[in-house]
Amino acid sequence: MSLSSIDSKILAYLPQLGANEKKSILEVIKSFVKLKGLDEDVSVSLEEYNQELHDALKRVKSGQFTSQETLEKEMELW
Repeated sequence: MSLSSIDSKILAYLPQLGANEKKSILEVIKSFVKLKGLDEDVSVSLEEYNQELHDALKRVKSGQFTSQETLEKEMELW
């Protein structure tokens, strides 16, 4: 079953549920998101974001990065 098919089925069932059932499903979805480390409540300030960019640019300038070519060679070993 394709992802879009699953999404469509979920959306088709939702109107058949009551408010409490929908709240329960929302909590289950949130728990899956947290398990994946994608907690939607996590945000960074503009200052933190700018610092992350600054640090990343410093790493690139100092040669601390992996090129796409290197990654492609690594993937061939998987």
